[in-house]
Amino acid sequence: LQDGSTLPQSYATYERIRRHIEERFLQLRTAQDVADECSVTPVYLSRLFGRYSECGAYQYLIRRKMNYAAGLLMNEGLLVKEVAYRLEYSDVFQFSRTFKRVYGIPPSHLGTLHE
Repeated sequence: LQDGSTLPQSYATYERIRRHIEERFLQLRTAQDVADECSVTPVYLSRLFGRYSECGAYQYLIRRKMNYAAGLLMNEGLLVKEVAYRLEYSDVFQFSRTFKRVYGIPPSHLGTLHE
């Protein structure tokens, strides 16, 4: 087992933050929330994701939320408005727009994809 000493400390911090997002993505709303909960500055958070990830911290958070949303739509059979409510979006249109930006299709099309 490796003790991680060959990797820079910044990578360990990135991994810790990434795991935190995975565990708490439903409660997190912004990159600032992520930075605050992980005790780093937003600038450092941005730098870590720029170095170790293919997307920014906020994009990572949003993708995680939308992956969860896609699962609810396809596997649970929830309505788009129910998923938007569960993810605490203020309105269905905002949720749908975000979902479409991530996947290229509106969430209402997901129910018909696996028939």
